Amino acid sequence: PAIMTAEQSKHNRERFEQIWKNETDRVERLKSQLPLDSKKRALLRPSLQRALIIDFFRTTWIVQPYMFASSAARITMSVALGFLIQSFIDKTGDGYWWAGVLIFCNAVVLFEH
Repeated sequence: PAIMTAEQSKHNRERFEQIWKNETDRVERLKSQLPLDSKKRALLRPSLQRALIIDFFRTTWIVQPYMFASSAARITMSVALGFLIQSFIDKTGDGYWWAGVLIFCNAVVLFEH
């Protein structure tokens, strides 16, 4: 079976080389804006960690809001379940409202997948 281009080692190597080149170019650009005797200039160095983190957020930015919504919905479900159980104990009419919150939060989590 053929391997997708994005999974080939040549493609990945070229991508990592481009990420590293962008990071070294960024540092050189920052150094060129500082005076030659600046202490900050001497401390500026390319960071592979920074380059990989920037690339990660650039390639996954579209998913981040969905993941946030899913996490918020899961936290809200925990709180709503507690209030739903409390409404059964207190015999108040709030149970239907909290059940609706649980259904809505489950729909959010479902659509995130």
